[in-house]
Amino acid sequence: MKPKSNLTQEGVHSMKKLNLTRYGLLSAGILLAGAVLLSGCTNTAEGEKGKEYTRQIEVSGSSDKTVVPDKANLSITVSTSDMDAKTCYTNNAKSVNDTVNAIKALGITDDKIQTAEISLDPQYSYGDDGKKIDNGYMMETTVTITGMEIGQVGDVVAAGVGAGTNEINSLTYESSKYDETYADALKEATEAARKKADVIAAAGGSKVQELISVTESKQDVSVRYAQPEAKMAVGMAADNSSLPSIPTSPGSIKIHAALTAGFRISQ
Repeated sequence: MKPKSNLTQEGVHSMKKLNLTRYGLLSAGILLAGAVLLSGCTNTAEGEKGKEYTRQIEVSGSSDKTVVPDKANLSITVSTSDMDAKTCYTNNAKSVNDTVNAIKALGITDDKIQTAEISLDPQYSYGDDGKKIDNGYMMETTVTITGMEIGQVGDVVAAGVGAGTNEINSLTYESSKYDETYADALKEATEAARKKADVIAAAGGSKVQELISVTESKQDVSVRYAQPEAKMAVGMAADNSSLPSIPTSPGSIKIHAALTAGFRISQ
C-alpha cells in the first residue's frame, strides 16, 4: 500500500503559485538587468559622441621680460663680543641703536626697518689638553632695510658701518613695475601658445577655433615690490664724510610667465 501524501490540494496549489511567483521575479530581474545594460550602452555612445564633438589640443607657452629694478633690500648685522654677558649686550644695543638712527637720518622710515634676528651665545674653545676654555659671549643683531631707492643703498651701507655695523649679509633688488611687466609676459606667453596650436592644428588638417582653458604656472614674486602706504621721510642725509658711499649697479632682473592653454579645433 502506498503511503498517503500529506499534501492537500490547497497545498499543491500554493506551491505552484510560489513557483510561478519566483519565475515571475526572475523574469523581471532579467528584464531589469537588460534595461540597465542597454541604458549603459546608450550613455556610453552619447559620451563618445560628445568627445568627438569637442576636439581640442593643449599646448604650453612662456615668455621672459627684463626690467631694471628700482628698489633694494639690505640685510646687515651688528656683532659684539665680551667676557661678560651684560657688557656684550650693552655694547651691541648701543651699536644697533646708533646704526638705526644713522639710517633713519638718511630719510629711511620706520616701516622699512626691521629687527630680523637677535642672538646671544656663550663662546668656547678647547686647549691642547682637551679642556674647554671659556671665551665669553657673542651677541648678534640683524637688521633689514627694505624698499630703499637704489641710490640710497651706498649711503645706508656707509651710515651703518660708521655707526657700528660690522657684517653686510645680503643685498637684493625688486621692481615696483613687476605687475605690469608680468602682465605683458603673460600676454606674450598666451600668444606663443596660440602660435603652437595653429601649427599643430594645421599639420592635422584642422583649424584653431577658440581658447577654452588656461592653467597659469606658479610665478616667482621674489622680485615684486609691494608698494606700502606713503609716509613722509624724516631727517636729512647723515654726515658720513669719513666713509665714502658705495656705488650700486642694480643691473636687470628677469620676469618669467608660463602657462598651459587648451584650444578647440575644427572637425
